[in-house]
Amino acid sequence: MRRLTPPTGQLGGMCINQVTRLLIGAQHVVLATTGQRTAVLAALEEAGCAQPMIMDEAVEGMPAGWLLFRGVEPTRSVQGSDEADILNALRPLADIEPRFAGGIRLEGRTWLLGHPPSIRFTGDITGDFKVKIDRESATVSLKGGYAAPGWDTEGRHSLWFAGRLRKYRLMRGTEQWRAWSAHDFGTGAAICGARTTCASMSTASSKAMSNSAPASRSAPTA
Repeated sequence: MRRLTPPTGQLGGMCINQVTRLLIGAQHVVLATTGQRTAVLAALEEAGCAQPMIMDEAVEGMPAGWLLFRGVEPTRSVQGSDEADILNALRPLADIEPRFAGGIRLEGRTWLLGHPPSIRFTGDITGDFKVKIDRESATVSLKGGYAAPGWDTEGRHSLWFAGRLRKYRLMRGTEQWRAWSAHDFGTGAAICGARTTCASMSTASSKAMSNSAPASRSAPTA
């Protein structure tokens, strides 16, 4: 088992994805054995990280002999040493990569119209770093992501950065559903999700029914 691993993401209900190396400009948590404490703190300082919050076994859920470093966000690249050095995982590279965060992703690089991702970058973006979306100059918005005129409209979009291209797409939701009888107890009423409907209305569409509809009331999901 490796004694040090840097999973990227946030705690508190957020999904944490493991990465092989820290990324400049991204938030991370680092899990390491207690014996690596001094070395980890030195490596994080070298990468331009602020002092992290350290959690030990006194915190519920933390295993004995391990430490969790929270609030790790590298700000500069660090030259790696010997390939076998486990601390290379804490030495970020200068490589620039786009990061599509949040939104409602449908598949691949496709998001639901009205719920686009926040377009950010990891890596060394100091100096003359420029971003264009659909050939329009993009700037950092108040929410922290790059935006340009029309960047969040329906259709395919081209993201240009550091001489490279990435594409993403925004599309309307096309799925439609009809009500169905999940539970029918032979009493003339059917329970479907969080709604109870009378038998005559069991084939109604999934649109919300009028408050005046007979024999219709809210019910907890079965």
